[in-house]
Amino acid sequence: MKQAARLILIAGGTCSGKTTIAKAIERRLEDLKTVIVSHDNYYRDLAHLSLSERAKVNFDHPDSIDTDYLMRDLHDMLAGMAVNVPDYDFVTHSRNEGRYCIADADVIILEGIFALYYKELLDLSDLKIYVDTDADLRLARRMGRDIIERGREVESVLDQYLRTV
Repeated sequence: MKQAARLILIAGGTCSGKTTIAKAIERRLEDLKTVIVSHDNYYRDLAHLSLSERAKVNFDHPDSIDTDYLMRDLHDMLAGMAVNVPDYDFVTHSRNEGRYCIADADVIILEGIFALYYKELLDLSDLKIYVDTDADLRLARRMGRDIIERGREVESVLDQYLRTV
């Protein structure tokens, strides 16, 4: 019988390097089937709100995550079951269900700003990592990411960062 998958949690502030570290771990574990799951994929779906209302939501608060949905999927992944993981669209602030499938992983890396926040996750994990990065560097990275990848304006990124981070 296959051993249950191992769970690694990686947390840190916005743009601290969580994904970079997750990818480095994945490369080092090349002999194991390792998958990276972004906590961002489990942001609550805001499609029921207008675009202007969606833009005002504080995504840097634990309540922005659909924890029940995440925990159901994680339990299934850890048991070796196939899970269709959602994908979150940061341009429209909506969640697209079941965009990619994770099945039969040896190691699951969950990365996100709240990966170490929820007791349920801590209880399931085999390894916990916190990435501590200078706030000025994180802001610079966030500016670049949100402008280039998410089509945001400088003023919008700064306003959200100062209001919520």
